[in-house]
Amino acid sequence: MQESVRQFRSMREEFGFSVEYFEGGYLFLAHDAQRLETFKAILPLQKSLGLAVEILDAASCLKVAPQLNPEGLLGGVFSPEDGQAYPFKVIEGYIQEIKKLGSQVRFSAK
Repeated sequence: MQESVRQFRSMREEFGFSVEYFEGGYLFLAHDAQRLETFKAILPLQKSLGLAVEILDAASCLKVAPQLNPEGLLGGVFSPEDGQAYPFKVIEGYIQEIKKLGSQVRFSAK
């Protein structure tokens, strides 16, 4: 994840156009105790890998995403650094860079 985020953050400069990267984080919700315990169990591993993640109680989840239905919500796991890019723009950028290096891109080639 960290490498993907690093790459997505720099693609505008690398490709010369936006890949529509948005760093909105992620919030996985727990509506049952077992799921919340699973989130808590994997948290040390995630943190040991340098990820910015935290367990939130239900009220804190609602602060991150006020539009949530709080019914049955026990909590969740949140990472503010996660994001996404438009995949077709990313592919377009890679193709552009491949062509700059003098290589060809073939689709449906046999």
